[in-house]
Amino acid sequence: MTAAALRPRAPGLTLIEVICALAIAAMLMATLMGTLTLTARAMTEAGQSARQRRIEAGLERILRHDLTAAVLPDAKQIVAFTGVPTAPSEVSEEPCMEFLTTAHLSPADSAAGAEITDVSYVLRTDSDEAGKLVLLRREKEYTPGKPPPERPLERLAAGITLWQLSFYDGARWLTAWKRDRPPAAVKLEVSFEGDERQAMIEMIFAPLATADANPPAYAKPSRP
Repeated sequence: MTAAALRPRAPGLTLIEVICALAIAAMLMATLMGTLTLTARAMTEAGQSARQRRIEAGLERILRHDLTAAVLPDAKQIVAFTGVPTAPSEVSEEPCMEFLTTAHLSPADSAAGAEITDVSYVLRTDSDEAGKLVLLRREKEYTPGKPPPERPLERLAAGITLWQLSFYDGARWLTAWKRDRPPAAVKLEVSFEGDERQAMIEMIFAPLATADANPPAYAKPSRP
């Protein structure tokens, strides 16, 4: 036996022990990073889902607020309610739905004591998100025989990927409406980008100015 073999081992780790320790630490770090990444993703998705539900609830609340107070005009030969098939354009000012209602959200109309307002909804392609739609709303004071004051369009909802309106005439669902009275009911099918449910939301609103407040179950719309 040589003197080198009898010499006591110096304190410390061998190269193999250091490599093993580093490998174990790397595996633990990878596992921890994976867990943190999944947690962060879940928190982000939960936040987006909550935000999306708030947008949906807000949109439904405003539509119900406007539509359930739709009214028949006193003047004859006045189009009280217009709804058209969706054909969004960046520069289009044509509303996809316009009607008279006793409901109003504008502080100016509230202060003026306006009894009837002209509400229009405009659907456009979003200039910030290609392929997505944005919904805008305009409210104007309605006075027969007088031009209403100009009001700006207000942004209601963005990230819309589907928007389809249907109008119930008491017997069938139509894809368009332009008459001197509101339809018996209005149905909206809408979906949003980023909705993890990937589901189309269905909303039915029955204007109080009409007699039929309980339309039948939804069927595929037919052309008027």
